Amino acid sequence: MLRDIVEQLNGTMDYERKGTSRGWGAWVIRLNGKEAIFPAEGGLKFQKLDDLYLNDDELVPDAREQLLALLK
Repeated sequence: MLRDIVEQLNGTMDYERKGTSRGWGAWVIRLNGKEAIFPAEGGLKFQKLDDLYLNDDELVPDAREQLLALLK
């Protein structure tokens, strides 16, 4: 669902394992010439991104604005 927001803004959101600590990987968001990397914080936890979800299939009401703030 976050990926949908990024793609609507003509960006990309990819999960990458290469070059990450402990092999857990990281989400890499590229948007408007910027790149933000969100590495796993123990297992498959991505706290900054996870906080944008109310549950598995529902985002917080201002998820788009919060996501864009993380990319600055």
